[in-house]
Amino acid sequence: MKQHFFKLLLILAVFLLGSTSTLYSSETSVKHQISRSQSVYIVLVDPWQEESLRLERLTKQASIENSIVWVDSRQSWVKDIWHDIPNLPIAFHMERGHVVQQRVGINKILVFLLANVDLN
Repeated sequence: MKQHFFKLLLILAVFLLGSTSTLYSSETSVKHQISRSQSVYIVLVDPWQEESLRLERLTKQASIENSIVWVDSRQSWVKDIWHDIPNLPIAFHMERGHVVQQRVGINKILVFLLANVDLN
C-alpha cells in the first residue's frame, strides 16, 4: 500500500511541479541527429524514473533542454542500439556517429551539459 502511495505521490508531484513536456525523439530523428557533422548530446531517460524527471526539469530551468536529444530508454529500438545501459539517466556526446564522451548520473550529466551545450 505504501509503495503505491509513493508512486502516486511522484506522479502528482510531476504534474504539480510542471514537469517538462519533452517530446522524446524517434529512431529516425536520432539516427539523423547522430549522422550530422555537428556535436550532438543525447540523453537516455526513463520518463517514469525520478532521476530522469529531475534532470529534465533542471535542464528546462537552465534553458538547455531544446539543445538535447531526449530518448525514452524503454523503446525497443533503443535497446537494439544501446545494448548495455548501466544506469539511467545516461548522456552521450556524439560527433559523426561516434561516442566522444559519456556521463552517468544526474549530477555528472547536468554539469557536463551546462559546460558544453551551445545555446546558440
